[in-house]
Amino acid sequence: MAAKIQQQEVHPSRNIQHGLDLWERVRQYDARSAVEDFTPVLTRKQKQKLKVQQVLQKKPTKTRARGDPTTPAQ
Repeated sequence: MAAKIQQQEVHPSRNIQHGLDLWERVRQYDARSAVEDFTPVLTRKQKQKLKVQQVLQKKPTKTRARGDPTTPAQ
């Protein structure tokens, strides 16, 4: 990845220069994030919904007639 070299002028106001520096770092972070894999982050409500869906999922009943792999064949 080729790094961009920019000639950035320094603003006379320290507060404004600080803000410009922060925005530059945000832009660099966004550029790096766009290249990397996306990691989804779920909210608490989304996690709760997901958990409820997993708990309420109907699991098929396992019987010997259906070939339950945990019971040994005799």
